[in-house]
Amino acid sequence: DPRPYDDVGWTLGPLFDVETVRIEDPEILSTQMQMVSDPITEDGGIENRRNANVFLINYNADNRLTTFRFANPNLRIDAAEIGFSVDGDDYNAGTFIVHADREGLADTLEAAGRAYGFTAVGVSDMPDVATHNVETPRIAVVHTWTTTQSEGWLRIGLDEFGVPYDYVSVHEIRDELNLRSKYDVIVMGPTSLNALSITRGVTGDKPIPWKRSELTPNLGFNDETDDMRGGLELAGVVNLHKFVEAGGVFLTLTSSASLPVHFGLAQGVRIRNTSDLWARGGVFRTNISDQQSPIVYGYGEELGVYFNTGPVFAMDSGGNRRFGGFGGRTTGDAGSDGSTTARRTGRGGAGDDDIVQGRSRDLGAAGVEAFRAEHEDEDDPQTPRSSGGNVATRARTITRFSSDVDELLISGGVRNPELLANAPALIDAPLGEGHIIMFSFNPFWRGETLGSYALVFNTLMHWNNLDTEDEEAAEVAATSEQFQ
Repeated sequence: DPRPYDDVGWTLGPLFDVETVRIEDPEILSTQMQMVSDPITEDGGIENRRNANVFLINYNADNRLTTFRFANPNLRIDAAEIGFSVDGDDYNAGTFIVHADREGLADTLEAAGRAYGFTAVGVSDMPDVATHNVETPRIAVVHTWTTTQSEGWLRIGLDEFGVPYDYVSVHEIRDELNLRSKYDVIVMGPTSLNALSITRGVTGDKPIPWKRSELTPNLGFNDETDDMRGGLELAGVVNLHKFVEAGGVFLTLTSSASLPVHFGLAQGVRIRNTSDLWARGGVFRTNISDQQSPIVYGYGEELGVYFNTGPVFAMDSGGNRRFGGFGGRTTGDAGSDGSTTARRTGRGGAGDDDIVQGRSRDLGAAGVEAFRAEHEDEDDPQTPRSSGGNVATRARTITRFSSDVDELLISGGVRNPELLANAPALIDAPLGEGHIIMFSFNPFWRGETLGSYALVFNTLMHWNNLDTEDEEAAEVAATSEQFQ
């Protein structure tokens, strides 16, 4: 039944945005069918190999393109930073541009196209489009000694699509003073721990080993230690800070984001207390809000993601203050319980102007306009942007949960959805020369969310070029957020 279940506070949405038709004619059961024994793959190969100087592989966030890139680390591959057209064919931002600078390249692409289901199209001239290199970074996946189940699904996804990585514990992050010399990207998977628990780690009076022995022959295959006690500790936090400032990328999934937020590494970002939000594992609609970020290459305007309870992000001091409960409901009606606590003043209904009683509605507007006029030609690095910092430190909201509570839920259940609506879902927070990428949802949930894997894969392949953006569009968006 697709109708809302108001008596328990749930709102159910459709499982898929596809048209389904009930067929009642039993003759359909007589249709001849054939058992499929092998994996179903798309046809691929190569076109226009003669006189080709470059080959174009349209990027559509297919996970197998990541497999292709990491399986061929020595190929020179660039990515188009915006969409473009060649000979009447359209290519997406992120399209692989493979340079024909080595003998036998066409044969390599022919075989790879058949294996991974893509078509490489040869062209004589390099497209007139800005590009950057698609890289194969040195990756570390970090685990705690406290909980590893959810993080294990991340490793399964990386293994399945051929992404190499070192599997290290928080102890190694704690003890390695120069992480940047060893890694380009450090990934911390989902964990049930908060920042302080990750830092503190396992406690006890005597060493707690995790290793193979006569008594425990099945332990220690992926990692082992003589003593699990202790966690990341403050030394590890400092090492991560240095790693990012020196140009590394620190990527966190779900509650692991509490670490960079709690210790101030992710400037301008906080995690909201949403104890009244009930969203115990469902598929929620997100919108791509920063189309210029390489993290979302190959995606359209929307994406369904798996979200479970939290974290719910917010932007501090100068960020978009209208996310979540502040601007989530777009229908003009108050919540089903009549609550107006999602409003800044706490007064009136959701359809009323949200103004402070006894004050002029345009209070401060003249001052804002005067400030804009006075400083419109200045390039002040201290001018507040969407994270309250300057251009170099402004956190970017890459994806955002749908602002329409009636469209937010795709599958599952939710109570008080206005607390999640319009909240940032995926954030890129620059720090020094590097970046902290934080997912509030789990893109690798139990091997089922294949459509969101590429958000992580894109981050890996474009780790050194995450600053790519439309500066003019960013200025407009930042000004709009700052003064709305």
